[in-house]
Amino acid sequence: MADMFELIYRYLGIPFGWVLTLLLSIVPNYVLVLIVFTLMTRCIMIPTNLQQKRAQAQGQRLQPKIRRIQQKYAGNQQKIQQETSALYSREGAASMNAGCLPMLISLPIMYGIAGAIYYPLKYPLGLHHDFPGVIEKLEAAFLKLKALDPAFSELVGNNASIASKQVGVMEHIQALLMNPYHEVREMMNDVPAAVIERIHNFDFNFLGISLGLKPEWNSWSILVPIASLVFSVGFSVYSMIMQRKQNPGQQQQNLMMMGCMTLGMPLMMFWFAMTMPVAIGIYWATGSFFALVQGIIFSHMYTPSKVLARMMVDDTINRCAREKEQRAKRSALPAD
Repeated sequence: MADMFELIYRYLGIPFGWVLTLLLSIVPNYVLVLIVFTLMTRCIMIPTNLQQKRAQAQGQRLQPKIRRIQQKYAGNQQKIQQETSALYSREGAASMNAGCLPMLISLPIMYGIAGAIYYPLKYPLGLHHDFPGVIEKLEAAFLKLKALDPAFSELVGNNASIASKQVGVMEHIQALLMNPYHEVREMMNDVPAAVIERIHNFDFNFLGISLGLKPEWNSWSILVPIASLVFSVGFSVYSMIMQRKQNPGQQQQNLMMMGCMTLGMPLMMFWFAMTMPVAIGIYWATGSFFALVQGIIFSHMYTPSKVLARMMVDDTINRCAREKEQRAKRSALPAD
């Protein structure tokens, strides 16, 4: 399982590591880069969010027909599902599963960012380009010291697992240089002084907290996943309130499902923030905050009535265009 996650982090981290490195060349602050990157991902997902608004408006428009189907086939859940799916298909509306799309998109983004963060010697320090083979030497020295020194092994704990060996090197470079073990010192002697200087000069901390380590309950780092939980709960509660306000006739079953999602999704995000580097929690917290702000703005700019009106205008334009095209084709036919 660990090898599978390491592969996921390694390969998904390539494009995100490149983007983070590029942003760091413009904004020389790792946390600010994460915030900017979060804004970029939220902007990329705007079309998906607008599509959701369209699907919600269509769903609201179809509610009377759905209720009639439920009344007509009461007690036959299979028939209700078949007729409801057929209705969505006829009307060209998205299914209810479309709400899962943002989550499906955000998961690879999360793992990609984790991959970039788990490989700080590669992204953004770029040691694999400037000093080929030096990353492997540093990782080997780190693992050797962990194997020889029980106190050091206890200090680094599980942060040496999966792909986070590079994070361990970043955090404990001084221990690698000053250790009492001849084997480790010999390995470190092969590391150029320019590499050590580059590691020393890179700021991989936020308010004294390493961005590559997992949050701990007895540390200020716990505020990061808590912020992620608070903002995500706020976004979920606001979304549920707006949904009930815009669609008061919604079924009680759907409202209960939304209530479960209100806590279920934020708790899952909190768990992710607790089990991954602090930088991931910053990404989740910032993303949840932006999602809340975006949700408030969209709720006023894209109300169901406005979305339906826009859809009707688009449908009319498209229908007129098709009719015009058909008339043009008929007029181009030779007369009998």
